Amino acid sequence: MHQNTSRSREFLWQEGHSAFATKEEADIEVDQILELYRRLYEEYLAVPVVKGQKSELEKFAGGLYTTSVEAFIPETGRGVQGATSHCLGQNFAKMFEINFDDKKGEKAMVDQILELYRRLYEEYLAVPVVKGQKSELEKFAGGLYTTSVEAFIPETGRGVQGATSHCLGQNFAKMFEINFDDKKGEKAMVWQNSWGYSTRTIGVMVMVHGDDKGLVLPPKVSEIQVIVIHVPFKDEDVEEIMDACSATVNTLKGLGIRARADPRENYSPGWKYSHWEMKGVPLRIEIGPKDLANNQVRAVCRDNGSKVDLSMADLGEKVNVMLDDIQQRMFDSAKQKRDACIQVTKTWDEFIEALGQKKLILAPWCDEEEVEKDVKAKTKGEAGAAKTLCSPFDQPEMPQGKPAKKWTYWGRSY
Repeated sequence: MHQNTSRSREFLWQEGHSAFATKEEADIEVDQILELYRRLYEEYLAVPVVKGQKSELEKFAGGLYTTSVEAFIPETGRGVQGATSHCLGQNFAKMFEINFDDKKGEKAMVDQILELYRRLYEEYLAVPVVKGQKSELEKFAGGLYTTSVEAFIPETGRGVQGATSHCLGQNFAKMFEINFDDKKGEKAMVWQNSWGYSTRTIGVMVMVHGDDKGLVLPPKVSEIQVIVIHVPFKDEDVEEIMDACSATVNTLKGLGIRARADPRENYSPGWKYSHWEMKGVPLRIEIGPKDLANNQVRAVCRDNGSKVDLSMADLGEKVNVMLDDIQQRMFDSAKQKRDACIQVTKTWDEFIEALGQKKLILAPWCDEEEVEKDVKAKTKGEAGAAKTLCSPFDQPEMPQGKPAKKWTYWGRSY
C-alpha cells in the first residue's frame, strides 16, 4: 500500500505558480513554500524531513533551481522526495506575453510554501523532514533553484522527497515573453516560482509510522481520533454499557474530538481491538461493567500500547491532552529513528559502506554534475543507485583542506 501511494500511475497533485518583479522576491517565496511543506510533514504527519536544494541534475527542467523536503525510510534505506518548491526564473515569461503590476515577494512566497509543506509533515503527519536545496542535477529543469523537504524511511534506508518549492527565475519569462512595466515604464521580464505536493505524502506517513499491526495515524490527520468499544461481561447489563459508550462519544464530539463507537455485537472486543489497531486509530476507549461502577474508562494509545484509566468527570480534557501527547510522541520517535540513520562520510569507502547499511548519508560534495552522475553510475545495482537528495540549509562546518563546496544528503530513493 505504502509504495503504491509513494510512486503511482495516478495521483492527486497540489501545485502553485507565481510571478515576481525580482529574483530576490522569488527566492523569498521559494523558501516560504518549502517551510510550509516541512510543517505539513512534521507538524501534521509527524514525519521528519530535511529541507535542501536539488542538484542541477535533479532540479526541475527549465527552472533556475529546485528546493525540496526529503524524508527517509529506515526500514528500506531509501529517501523520498516529499515536496518541491522551484524558482523558474524568466523562462516561461519569455515564451508567453504575461503582464502584471510590479509587486514584491517572489522569494518570500517560495519560502512560505516550503514552510507550509514542512508544517504539514511535522505538525500533522508527525514525520520529521529536512529543508534544503536540490543539486543542479536534481532541481526542476529550467528553474533557477529548487528547495525541498526530505524525509527518510529507516526501515528501507531510502529518502523521500516530501514536497518542493521552486524558484523558476526568468527562464520561462524569456521563453514566453511574460513581462510587466517596471517603475521606469519599461518592459521587464518576471521572475517565476512553482511548488508542488502530492498524495505520495500518504505513502511517506504510512512507511514512517506503520508497524506489524497495520496503520499508525497521527491524531491531527486521522478521520477517527478516538474509537469507543463496549466490553460486556457475561450477563451484565449490555444496554447500560452501550449507553455509556454513546454518552462518551457525544461528550468527545462536543469538544471537537473526532470520536466514534463500535456497537457491533457479532464481533468480540478482542476482534474490534485488532480491527481498529489495523486502521491506525490513535486512541481506543474501553468501557466495561467495572469501568461503569468506578465511573471511569480505560484508554489505550495506538502508537505505544500504553494504557491508563480516566475519570469520566474530566474525560474530554484528558483525552485532548493524550491526543496532543501522541502526536508529539510519534514525531519525536520518528525523528529519533531518522537521526540514528544519518551517517557522516568523508571517503568513498565510508560512503559505500554506509549505503550498504541503508543509511542516510551526509557527505561533503564539490557541487559538480559529472561527479554526481559518476556516483549514480558507480552505485547502480539491484537496490537502486544513490543520488543527491538535497543540500540542507543548515550546513555543518566544512572540513579543512577539502575541495568540497557544501554538505549534501545522498541515498537511494523512492
